[in-house]
Amino acid sequence: MLNISQPREKSSFKKYVILGTLAILLAVTNPNEEDVANYLAEKTNENKLMVKLSLSLVGLERNDYIFFSKFSFNQDGEKKEVIGLFKKLFFKL
Repeated sequence: MLNISQPREKSSFKKYVILGTLAILLAVTNPNEEDVANYLAEKTNENKLMVKLSLSLVGLERNDYIFFSKFSFNQDGEKKEVIGLFKKLFFKL
């Protein structure tokens, strides 16, 4: 008798391996305050030290969600929020 479920189990296993690998990669490369300072320095063409100083003065807030981080800070009286992934990928909210 043919076992038809075997190829399906292999593809399901591959999906779990890929998802697990992606989850580990996201967790290991979760950005920190230094990474967001680098991003903002590149985006604004400012000195990284000045950006770090500015962020410390306005109060950079980080919410760590294991696979990504959400950063909040005030700029010109307006609250800005940024989501960070893979240490280098940031999205404005």
